Amino acid sequence: MLISTLSEIIKSCRKSNFIGRSREYGSHLGGTLPEALQQFKHSLRWPIDLDTPNIHLAGYFNEPDYNDPDKNSRHRGLDLQVAAGTKVVSPIRGKAVFHQTDPRTADLMNVGVYSEKLGLLCILAHLDTSGILLPESYPVLRWENQDQVYRDMVVGRVAPWISRLPEQIAVPKDVRKVYGRTYNHLHLECYYIPNKPRTVNEYYQKRAPLNPLLLLRKL
Repeated sequence: MLISTLSEIIKSCRKSNFIGRSREYGSHLGGTLPEALQQFKHSLRWPIDLDTPNIHLAGYFNEPDYNDPDKNSRHRGLDLQVAAGTKVVSPIRGKAVFHQTDPRTADLMNVGVYSEKLGLLCILAHLDTSGILLPESYPVLRWENQDQVYRDMVVGRVAPWISRLPEQIAVPKDVRKVYGRTYNHLHLECYYIPNKPRTVNEYYQKRAPLNPLLLLRKL
């Protein structure tokens, strides 16, 4: 009973760290997982520490892009708005199979972590290129060696976003008080790839994304 009560208190405290559109969480748990991943539903840790203050689940899966609603495509992942410099950890254990500098600016980097055991690729996007910490003790990361990534390992930090949110976007009042119209955020995408690709380019092939909220632990 005591353990159960403490668990509920911790959950309540953590929920108070969430602001803005985070309150819509329960309405965005739709979608399906491949049969092979069903046993891992709601089992992965969040890439941001849930004790981080003012987490804003700003952009949900398969909806118009939050920071670019006029974009003619659906959002392929989950955006977690937090302060720039917030640590990002890997939700899974696997290999760092690629890194990609954002085509818009050399200050942003995307990291792909693949678990051969799960057949799951997690892309952690919009990391600060000066803060890649995989592993933390390495001054230079040799990506071509596909370094081992452990679950909960810090892989980097959230980068300052390249632009402010357009005026036509209705930023929730409590979010505006904390972040104004800045949009520093981690973008998480998840893909089921049962057969390990032989080359880095194969990870980039068009694939159907999964709703990350189906894999991350329930709030």
